Amino acid sequence: MAMNRRRFLKLALSSLPFAALPFPWLPPAPAAASSGFDPDRLFAGEGLDFEFTFWWFDCVGTAYLKFQRRKDGLGYVAQAGAETQGIIGFFLRFRKDRYRSFMTFDPRPGRLVSHRFEQEVIVGPEISRVVRIIDHKSQKVRTLRPRDDGSVKVEIEDLPAPDAVDYLAAFYNARGGVYGEPSQGLTRDIATVPNEEGKPMTITILDPEATARQRAKDKVDYPYFVQVKLDPRILGSRNGLVYFWMDEDMIPAKWVVPDVSILGDVRIKLTGHNRLPKETDIGPMVPVKFKADKW
Repeated sequence: MAMNRRRFLKLALSSLPFAALPFPWLPPAPAAASSGFDPDRLFAGEGLDFEFTFWWFDCVGTAYLKFQRRKDGLGYVAQAGAETQGIIGFFLRFRKDRYRSFMTFDPRPGRLVSHRFEQEVIVGPEISRVVRIIDHKSQKVRTLRPRDDGSVKVEIEDLPAPDAVDYLAAFYNARGGVYGEPSQGLTRDIATVPNEEGKPMTITILDPEATARQRAKDKVDYPYFVQVKLDPRILGSRNGLVYFWMDEDMIPAKWVVPDVSILGDVRIKLTGHNRLPKETDIGPMVPVKFKADKW
């Protein structure tokens, strides 16, 4: 198939929305460290806004993170999303990627537990939604993929580890101190769903000397510099690395995804910290694939 400009940009940028998902393993939030992890008190109603850039463009798109309690009393829902805009958005038909994690809080280990992870892609009038159901009792993951004919393909895989969670649950667990007290230079592996070939993501908090050098280079004053190693295919980058500067509230203030195919370094920065309603009526959605009549 010929590689025209539109197809070229679509392939090159299709991995960008993965950068809207947070991957850091962080020191525990101060409140969590002193009185135990309480996701309702720490995170319910939190909204974070970001923008991402590459090449010479000032802003090629926006992203967000949200954490809210479900009105039906069945736990929590975290949402992440990214949307292209401007000239890049035009070439990509204003692609939108949305992710939703449905979780409950298990007080025994004191952590959020993933039960359902939804990924939705909207490109122009076309909508596709894939659903992953995480069954901790059977230690299986069921992936529901929509087909063009309206049917759904079901794939069943083993959970990579008994405590595996999706990326969004891992992010909020980390901010709540679930993965323990870190030390400079520490490296950890975290089992996640979805993953490539069962590989965990590897998190490293740089030592004080390396952090100081990077802080001087980037001309920032954030306290934590975190490196995340993923399967390169997830981000479409050369080595699967993501770097984060974290602020005092353990929020990713600046991110860099280096060596993304064709695009080079993709940079993401925090633009807003908002208070949302603590509760939402958003519920699980079914896997679908269709083209709207109007766009």
